[in-house]
Amino acid sequence: MKIAIMGGDLRNLYLQVMLEKDGHNTYLYGFSKLNLGISSLYKALAAPIIIGGIPFAKGTELFAPYNERVEIDKIIQNIGNDKLLIGGNLGCLDLKCNFIDLLCYEQFLVKNAIPTSEGVVSLAINYTKNTIKDSSVIIIGYGRIGSICANLFAALGARVAVVVLEQKETLKTNFKGEVILYRDINEYLLNFDIIINTPSQDVINHSNLQYIKKDALIIDVSSQPFGVNEEIEKDIKILRPRGLPAKVAPKSAALYIKEVISSYLE
Repeated sequence: MKIAIMGGDLRNLYLQVMLEKDGHNTYLYGFSKLNLGISSLYKALAAPIIIGGIPFAKGTELFAPYNERVEIDKIIQNIGNDKLLIGGNLGCLDLKCNFIDLLCYEQFLVKNAIPTSEGVVSLAINYTKNTIKDSSVIIIGYGRIGSICANLFAALGARVAVVVLEQKETLKTNFKGEVILYRDINEYLLNFDIIINTPSQDVINHSNLQYIKKDALIIDVSSQPFGVNEEIEKDIKILRPRGLPAKVAPKSAALYIKEVISSYLE
């Protein structure tokens, strides 16, 4: 099968190697800064299957951090309706072709949460002055990322609490730590060194600021419009890491992509 890998980050470079080992004929486009792949966009667009990044587009451009800028409209207008496009956040684009949005696959999201959560732990280690064992961590949200983060920090000896909207959300979990209802969050924030936010709703803003330690670290891994209001960034340290799977474990992250799309490449 001829497959064009168009842009994306290090995950797509590892994915290309895996697909080549499986016998596919792959073309790389969008890695000119690494002196890799082809320079012809139209040769890449000729492939029956095109794999992009996560996300496929960033603003009005192809998400291709290792390439010169390419307008996304130039690509979309030239993807025929007989092609299959694979990538992230594709539903918001005006596509005429068939597509697979990886961010709509629970199998992928569950596994992708693992390197994301490990990246959060790494940030906590690098951006605080205490060991994790001597830290207190509060995690807002107990979904895919929140639940893994809670278990990782607890395993490292931290005092861990999770914030949920309703108590019943934790009944199906094995988490044995402290559970806090969101409506009561201000009563607890001052007790924590590290605040991790996972939902995209407005959950931390100026109304919470007086209850947060001045030297606390906030790690917001939610997607836009983000769960931590930008207006408080001048008062407290906030990290908004993007693309953690590609930075922490690109090879594993590539394997998770391959597991989802393999059946479409036969």
